[in-house]
Amino acid sequence: MVCGVSTEAYLGVPPVANLGVRQPTDRDWQNAAMRYDHKVLLAPPAESLGGLRWRACMVFPTSGLPYTGSVKSAGTGGVDVPDAFRTCLSAANDRVACTESHRSELLGEMSLLALNDLLTAPEFNPSVLEPSRWRAGCAKFGSSIVGGTDPTRQGTLDYVVDTIDGASLSYLGPNGVALSVAIPQCKAQYRGPTPLIGSVVGLGDGALPVE
Repeated sequence: MVCGVSTEAYLGVPPVANLGVRQPTDRDWQNAAMRYDHKVLLAPPAESLGGLRWRACMVFPTSGLPYTGSVKSAGTGGVDVPDAFRTCLSAANDRVACTESHRSELLGEMSLLALNDLLTAPEFNPSVLEPSRWRAGCAKFGSSIVGGTDPTRQGTLDYVVDTIDGASLSYLGPNGVALSVAIPQCKAQYRGPTPLIGSVVGLGDGALPVE
């Protein structure tokens, strides 16, 4: 538990802010979470001194792929997050590391508190949860994450709403009935002739990382 808290502090994983909005906009989205895990390393007996042994908390990508550099303060979802910590999807919609061949990349997730605001608003209407309501905000959010003068790359890069993780949020509906709703996620989907082999986050006007 202590290692987990220390890892979050090291990565700079931010708390989800309550945006207080009642209609879905691009401000409701937050950068996709880093895919990481942690474990405690214990010094071997040969390195003990008077019965004392050092311990270290190690963070690593769940993809298992190697990476270079440090991930300190990378939990804000910025462009400094190594591709090994990001989530991409193959043509078959299987989760793969962003260094492998893929057609789409997870860019953001709906803020849980913002989603809860929508669900518990007095004027709540189930139609607000329809994917079409989220597309405009996802497109604006995705464009800001990818950057560049043409974030769609002449129509080959699209920003779509999905629920690829199958995550859901439970809430009390009318008459106190327990309901759940899939958590919307925003992803960049590439429609070019060859798959991508790198992240598009922070790409700007740089060359697409295609095979």
